[in-house]
Amino acid sequence: MTALEIATILAARAGKAVPETESDFAAIKVPMIGGCQTCGSHIAAYNAHPQKNGYWACEDCSDEPIVTMSDWEQLGGE
Repeated sequence: MTALEIATILAARAGKAVPETESDFAAIKVPMIGGCQTCGSHIAAYNAHPQKNGYWACEDCSDEPIVTMSDWEQLGGE
């Protein structure tokens, strides 16, 4: 599950458009700041995978990804 997939679901629940900017993501509490926790590569909404430890990882380094909205919500995502 990517940041974009999570944000799209949260936006739909809130009756908002699919997020496009950093401000849009921040407004629905999916902050897109920083890079991959392991390799430091740049990440974007389409390739950022939230991890169970609370950090973001790229596709190559994602080893404990959040895979469902239930996982996201249990770890404090709104």
